[in-house]
Amino acid sequence: MYKIFPDNIITKGYTRDLLIDFGRDQMTVLPKKVTAFIESLKNESLKDQDIVLLDELLKKEIIFRIDSDEELLFPDLNLEWDLPATISNAVIEINKKNVSAIGKILSDLEQLNCFYYTFIISENICDKDVEILETALLGYSIISFDLVINYFKSEKLNEFINKLLMSPRLQNKIKVFNCNDSIFLNEFKDVLIVRNMPFGNKCCGLIKEENFNINLSLFTESQQNNTCLNRKINIDSSGNIKNCPCMKENFGNIKDTKLAEAVNKPGFKKLWGIKKADIKVCKDCEYRHVCTDCRAFTEDPSDLYSKPLKCGYDPYTGSWDDWSTNPLKAKAIEYYGLR
Repeated sequence: MYKIFPDNIITKGYTRDLLIDFGRDQMTVLPKKVTAFIESLKNESLKDQDIVLLDELLKKEIIFRIDSDEELLFPDLNLEWDLPATISNAVIEINKKNVSAIGKILSDLEQLNCFYYTFIISENICDKDVEILETALLGYSIISFDLVINYFKSEKLNEFINKLLMSPRLQNKIKVFNCNDSIFLNEFKDVLIVRNMPFGNKCCGLIKEENFNINLSLFTESQQNNTCLNRKINIDSSGNIKNCPCMKENFGNIKDTKLAEAVNKPGFKKLWGIKKADIKVCKDCEYRHVCTDCRAFTEDPSDLYSKPLKCGYDPYTGSWDDWSTNPLKAKAIEYYGLR
């Protein structure tokens, strides 16, 4: 008797399937006939022509042999998902206008048990503002965050980045856009530098293979929830409270609305439950459970269940194309001002 390893899961697509190996953090595209063969191993006797494929699957440690009475020793993965947090991730845009409110924002988010943050600094802020941000970030129980900066020259900012990189309790990633300062580049070799790329909200939502994420928590969350918007909140540069930086609808402003109040307003959670099985084209894609999902930019702006605009993959042919030059997407690209 043969069984697929418990940390291997197959996601079925329209033309082919995807084997996700969570133990090795890797994935492999499978032809339909290989998936069918793996599923048949429990019930059918092997034919001579199957021996070569069987040996290959054993060598790659996709399957293993067990006796029938040992099956209970290797249970399947538990695919239930939940988090003890009302909000699990927050995107906070910081500029001169709202940096003074960062302490209040983080206090509100702490009460919602938020544990992952993205801070976006889109413009030059003064040394005093950098100090306010530093005090806030190092003063709250933040476990993990990303810091995204549109580069500006500041010794105070450099000192702040150094402190973040040396902090033992923070797991952080720092991404700097449009930096050509040789001194900065030499000092921060561990910082991800993105050169000559437009900086702004319209850059998000891009779907490509290198952005796929082999993560069991993401995989299980995607079974019933939207992996981009579920339990997410955004505070934009004007203090407006939204689902996402790219969306226009807001649910109040931090000047007069607590984040807990905004989360409970009608409509705030309406996108949280749009899962991949609900979305046109995505529901037939083998990559759907390792992929993010953007509802801010869709192929049909009037349809919440339309395929993400910035995806160039076709699961019906198994091929990738440049989404930005696809004539079928031209109207949506024009609508969102992305040309």
